[in-house]
Amino acid sequence: MHAGLECHLRHSYCTHFVLCCGVQGDRLDTDIVLGAEGGLKTIMPLTGVTTLEELEDAKKVADQPGALPIPDYVINSVATLAGLP
Repeated sequence: MHAGLECHLRHSYCTHFVLCCGVQGDRLDTDIVLGAEGGLKTIMPLTGVTTLEELEDAKKVADQPGALPIPDYVINSVATLAGLP
């Protein structure tokens, strides 16, 4: 991972672990599942397919069998990853 991105994520999201590799995607049922099942950190921008409302609904049932994984990080836009507003 690019060192600047790691620093940005650590600073922005107060992570206290080494972030080596992750999956960024806008769909809980494909991208986030892939990352979670692969043991990677997951990042979901809110500018894609999954809405904030859908994410909040998924969080409500996250402990039920067969529930979709919840992303480790949620950002407003992929532009955030590049340090853009």
